Amino acid sequence: MYLGSIEIHHSLMTSGNAAAFANYHTGTNDWPGIAYMHVIDRDGTVNWCWDWDVIPYHLGDSNRRALGICLVGDFRTQQPTVVQYAAALVLVRM
Repeated sequence: MYLGSIEIHHSLMTSGNAAAFANYHTGTNDWPGIAYMHVIDRDGTVNWCWDWDVIPYHLGDSNRRALGICLVGDFRTQQPTVVQYAAALVLVRM
């Protein structure tokens, strides 16, 4: 269980999904799996990528203290969708 912070990331891509991110993280970064606990698609679907007792690689030295959630989208040029934002709120409030 995480007792620190919740880190909300965006994928820096206008599209994508948990499987594509996992392939990149394992194939390119040589990590053991996807970096995030959850990935939230643009349609609001929440993908549970890891159990909460796993420590993935999303935040450098702070991985043990932060639960990582990634929203699909490049928020330099896009906004989260309404349903994506609502899904993120549900996770944060759990």
